[in-house]
Amino acid sequence: MKNYEKDVYLETERLLFRRWEMEDAPFYIQLTQDPKVMKYFPKILDDLGARGEMFFMDSRIETLGYGFWAVEEKKSGLLIGDIGFQDIAFPNFMVSGLEIGWRIAKKYWRKGYALEGAQGLLKSIKDKNITDKIYSFTVKDNIPSEGLMKKLEMSFLQEFDHPYLEDSHPLSRHVLYEKTL
Repeated sequence: MKNYEKDVYLETERLLFRRWEMEDAPFYIQLTQDPKVMKYFPKILDDLGARGEMFFMDSRIETLGYGFWAVEEKKSGLLIGDIGFQDIAFPNFMVSGLEIGWRIAKKYWRKGYALEGAQGLLKSIKDKNITDKIYSFTVKDNIPSEGLMKKLEMSFLQEFDHPYLEDSHPLSRHVLYEKTL
């Protein structure tokens, strides 16, 4: 396992949150090309798109001090996905603030990693006084992610159509949750 002592943003019992590195690209490409992982995303990314997204996420961390972090399993030192938060960037949206989200590789599903990571991140956000309220949203049919929002004790606000997807798109309908920290 690599030594990330100075680069670790957050550590939980089993996870490390850190910046993205060039060596992470093969993992991220595989993650964003897995049809099961990407089922509720508008599209599977090609190699260039995956690399671009990974570098964009890291540049946001560099610029803003927060974003979607590379998340490692401490025991193995292997990446399991990304968990983080970002500004809600929809124009004229019903809420403004920060959104928390996650994307975990299939082999790590149902191990409690997304819950552990999101709980750790929410505690960090609260302890650092980053915001007093956080939001999360997902495709209406994404029962696992909505279940995680409920486990995080987030409150359902409403359903909405994603502003960047056509109303006829099968992933258009979303659910919105919030949590006061």
